[in-house]
Amino acid sequence: MGCNLLALSICLALIASGVAVDATLGNDTLNLDTTSSHSIIHVPDDFATIQGAVNNAIAGDTIIVRGGTYNENVKVNKRLTIRSDNGPAHTTVVAEKANAHVFYVTADYVSIKGFTVENAIGKNETGLYIYAGVHIHADHCNITDNRAVGNAYGFFLSDSTKNTIRNNTASNNYGDGIYLDYSDSNILSNNTAVKSNHRNGIRLWHSHENVVYNNDVALNNQYGIRLDYAHDNILVQNKARSNNRDGYSLDSSNNNILINNIANLNNEIGISLIHSNENTLINNTASANNEVGISLEASCNSTLKNNRMDGNYYNFGVTGDNGYHLTQSIDATNLVDGKPVYYWVGQRNRVIPNDAGFVCIVNSLNITARDLTLTRNSAGVLLVYSMLSRIENVSTSNNYDGIALSASCNNILINNSNTNNKRGISLGASNFNLLAMNTNLNNPDGVVLTSSNNNFLTMNNISNCENRGILVRNSLNNIVCLNNFINNFDNVCILNSATTWNSLSEITYVYNKTRYTNYMGNYWADYIKEIERDRDGNGIGDHPYHISIDNKDIYPLMKPFEDYSYVT
Repeated sequence: MGCNLLALSICLALIASGVAVDATLGNDTLNLDTTSSHSIIHVPDDFATIQGAVNNAIAGDTIIVRGGTYNENVKVNKRLTIRSDNGPAHTTVVAEKANAHVFYVTADYVSIKGFTVENAIGKNETGLYIYAGVHIHADHCNITDNRAVGNAYGFFLSDSTKNTIRNNTASNNYGDGIYLDYSDSNILSNNTAVKSNHRNGIRLWHSHENVVYNNDVALNNQYGIRLDYAHDNILVQNKARSNNRDGYSLDSSNNNILINNIANLNNEIGISLIHSNENTLINNTASANNEVGISLEASCNSTLKNNRMDGNYYNFGVTGDNGYHLTQSIDATNLVDGKPVYYWVGQRNRVIPNDAGFVCIVNSLNITARDLTLTRNSAGVLLVYSMLSRIENVSTSNNYDGIALSASCNNILINNSNTNNKRGISLGASNFNLLAMNTNLNNPDGVVLTSSNNNFLTMNNISNCENRGILVRNSLNNIVCLNNFINNFDNVCILNSATTWNSLSEITYVYNKTRYTNYMGNYWADYIKEIERDRDGNGIGDHPYHISIDNKDIYPLMKPFEDYSYVT
């Protein structure tokens, strides 16, 4: 391990343990042979062009470039130090040929410092933008204090290892500000990558064991920092803000560590993991992002500690196709709008504390969530592969799902209030659950049953749903009776399902002070209620309520179920 990586490892250990550190990575000194036999060459004093100086230099020489604008494409094929004497504000290299890199480095141990590089914007023979302000196809190079403006890519590493990209600025480039392609064990630190016109601030593609430290990535057309098929990288103390998509996106990228990063004001997700496993997120802050603060999608065995999510449209989201995707190590030091995340895996006979901000129960038995207020997450309560649990008197609002069950059986959901979620209550592949006395108000979909059988829904209020009161698809043998359906755009949508819309046996009840015994269906506010519809006055309509061609409520209630007293 090089000295820079060793120093960073020590720094990370201190950060993880809560110790404040001021980490400085690396320096501008390379392992160069600087004996007196090596020359210092000045441009334009000794040679009119930088390329001329490179061609006439020998390995180990230093080329110092005076202030000015140089129109050329420079190929560096030997070990050299090339630097300006007045910095990037006064020394600019403009690509003479747009379809070539401004600096193209193919030798190891090259240093380039203090230039503005522009106009490598041409396409290759296949029509792709591939050229860069600085392109590295070498190892152990040091690219420092440069500005890349108006190129296809700012800084591009291809099949390159152990390079340092530090204190550079990439802005207004067509593609990625800094792009690593099959490049490992590099350090990217203290760079600014902003306003990529079409792509990302920093992107790692099939690139592993890199350190990305203290970079500022903002206002990029896609992602701030993006990892694809990139493993074992360390991202520390970066700022990703106001990017058009996610601040940090990890796709099919495993075993990465993200510590002390900030993601705010991004147009989609602050920190997003998709099909990415065994990543560690510690002390990150995601705030005011337009979709989700931190999102784990089909990504298993993540470890989250001390992350802060606040003011996002949804603060925290966890989704997956199976229980394996929901297996995580997430403790209560993670906060959503200042309230703890309770993410329990493999627990039994416990009660969720009443200060919860997010609740997920995975592969657990006899868990109770009671008297909670849960808002602005992918789900208020998420129950996965869990049984014999109880969700009671929970208030959810402004989540995607108020309460969601996935592959969970024999649970009780009672007396909960779900308002202004995308879906009030959602069951997926969940059977034999009881949903009773819940209020689902102002959710586009009140209740959703997908591949869920033998559930019992009774005494629920489902109202003001702009899509559907209840959506039932690919589900069998559910019983829906004694519920109120009021002022929904569509009360029911049935897809490939068989549902019973009334009690399976007669019920004794009191209606208008008179006792009756009858089968009982649901109250449908749009049921036509002329007097002849209930000639015997028993509170049960004489004609069915037609739901669809194959579905009807044979015993519709004339009034909401609360107007009936039930005799036990």
